[in-house]
Amino acid sequence: MNVVSFFAGAGGLDLGFQKAGFNALVYTDIDQKTMKKAIREFGEQLKEKGGVGLFYYAGHGLQADGRNFLLPIDASIRKVQDIEFESVDLGRLLSEFEYAENKMNIMILDACRDNPYKDDFEKSKYASYNGLAAIGTAPYNSFIAFSTAPGSVALDGKGMNSLYTQELMSSLQIPGRPLEDVFKQVRKKVRLSSEGRQIPWESSSVEDDFYFLK
Repeated sequence: MNVVSFFAGAGGLDLGFQKAGFNALVYTDIDQKTMKKAIREFGEQLKEKGGVGLFYYAGHGLQADGRNFLLPIDASIRKVQDIEFESVDLGRLLSEFEYAENKMNIMILDACRDNPYKDDFEKSKYASYNGLAAIGTAPYNSFIAFSTAPGSVALDGKGMNSLYTQELMSSLQIPGRPLEDVFKQVRKKVRLSSEGRQIPWESSSVEDDFYFLK
């Protein structure tokens, strides 16, 4: 089975997925142009090779009018109206999944941080400054994981990775766990470690079984 993965700001997480058989495309600290190009190339590789597409993103993300956006390092946002032009709409990634028509897709979003523009957003009816919005539609056989509940803010870790990513890296090392069980374990550990302040969420239309490690 051919598999392709994409990472943005991945820290050390790429090692865990490579051990699971993913061909990793790793990008860190990238600007808007590079991010858009990388997402397009990701879709093209999925179209060519098929298999399982996995997108992992760690960094700043925000929502506006129910749409989610990823922030590249060169984003200059002074008002809500700048979001669409300075960031990358997550819908762009979903469209690449649809284009590829591959067998399964996994999206992991560790992007629910405190919004640096929240003072301005509080004055606007068009944006929320808390975390990301729920994703209403996605291609068939998709699994979408959020580091915390929609509309909530995730905690930073004590090291180079967040609490969520730390627990995900640990859970990925254990063989024989179905996809859903991996994230159940992550949710439990994050909830306990954060004393209930952070509870990861998932949204799924997956019908097939999938294991990172057997």
